[in-house]
Amino acid sequence: MKRPALRSWLCAVLAFPAAAASAQEEAQPALSATVTLASEYTWRSISFSRRDPSLQTSVDYIRPAGKGLNLEAGAWLYSSKYEERPQISFDTGGYVGLNGPLADGWQWALRTMQSRYPQAKDWTYVEHSVHLSREADEARGSLGVELAYAYSPHAFGSGSRGRYLEAGLSMQLPAGLTLSLHAGRSLFSRPEQTYRNFNDWKLALAGQWQGFDIEAGWIVASHAAQFGRMGRPRAVLAVGRTF
Repeated sequence: MKRPALRSWLCAVLAFPAAAASAQEEAQPALSATVTLASEYTWRSISFSRRDPSLQTSVDYIRPAGKGLNLEAGAWLYSSKYEERPQISFDTGGYVGLNGPLADGWQWALRTMQSRYPQAKDWTYVEHSVHLSREADEARGSLGVELAYAYSPHAFGSGSRGRYLEAGLSMQLPAGLTLSLHAGRSLFSRPEQTYRNFNDWKLALAGQWQGFDIEAGWIVASHAAQFGRMGRPRAVLAVGRTF
């Protein structure tokens, strides 16, 4: 739902494209498209494809707004599955946002996104979020950091308010690899209408090969019993390419 490549389960590592823009460079308007094949489509460690492979596409646009600020917008489409043997459908969504630089390499961003679920139309909802991030700097020996807070007035189209707290660390390794650790906390004002509050964790290793972005990870969610096999600890893999 967190560069758009592999967004379904790697948003904390790859983030959105604008967040990684260098504050020292004069940005130019940029349009990119990403196609990804993932071992499954996950949302905060919960499978939205019943642990089946998912084809995912996204389009993202960034435009300088002056004084170091950037406007950003994008849309995505992911193949999903919500029942044992249903017809495969495609979840869609989009976002708009604004980001800019802070001191010492930090970036901030404000975003609003909407997700739509054709097989579960009542789930359509809007989420607003604020982000603080800093890229890993191998020369300075500093870790990459990603912090975020998200709020939805109607989580999954219900009467329950939803909040999400996120923190992530990343480290550059030899051979162009990146090791990352993510932790999140989902909170609902009316758990009986959505889910029990739960945590999610992810450990991932990312790299590039022949122009492809490749990431392998291990994801875990607390109170996983409420999601059945869709929330069990498991390995995930995604391969994507941005044009």
